[in-house]
Amino acid sequence: MRFVICFFCVSFMLVISSAARAQSLEEIRKLQIQRAAEAAEMDAVMAAHIHMAVSFSPYSRGRLLTNAQVQKDLELDQDQITELRKIQDNYQKQIRDEIKKAQKNKSYNSKKWNEISQRLTKERKSAIGAVLLPHQSKRLKQIAAQMELKNRGDLNALIGSNLASELGIDDEQKERLKKRAAEVKKELEEKVAKLKKEAQQKLFRELRPDQRKKLDELTREKFEYKRGR
Repeated sequence: MRFVICFFCVSFMLVISSAARAQSLEEIRKLQIQRAAEAAEMDAVMAAHIHMAVSFSPYSRGRLLTNAQVQKDLELDQDQITELRKIQDNYQKQIRDEIKKAQKNKSYNSKKWNEISQRLTKERKSAIGAVLLPHQSKRLKQIAAQMELKNRGDLNALIGSNLASELGIDDEQKERLKKRAAEVKKELEEKVAKLKKEAQQKLFRELRPDQRKKLDELTREKFEYKRGR
């Protein structure tokens, strides 16, 4: 009788355990579906944040105009500085407002953000142009181009939206620039490797013959170290 009771107890526990596992798996499945839905809903918000990060680039003209050194170079007066600060603050507020709309609407996509970006950028550019004098606008273009080339690298600057637009670089040219950049990089790496080898040989000449022979023995069989292994 005790054996029968134990058998039923074990069977009952197994049934409960199986039910618990099934319930757990069902909860996991529901959680996965919920997370996937949340991720889809967050696409617009993520796009907004990415766009905002790009818009706040320190090399954009709007941001450059908040830099004291740039303001001094352009010889801006205090009234201009105040107006330009208002323009930049308003631009950032508009971006934040669009993010809030995206969070509520859930319908924003990359195409919509491109349209918003173009509209806000055009409005900001027009507002800045109304504040700056012609020679200040010209100088700002020079500074922006130089900062792009210096900090983003030649290729990234040339195919980026700002400088590419200023120079009228089309998509076909961008592809050629990418290809040429890869070729130039390879050539540069080969030249650097050659110069390193020549410099190494010049340094090794300071060693005695027996030291150079010993060094040759130590370095003859090459070992290639791979990171992370």
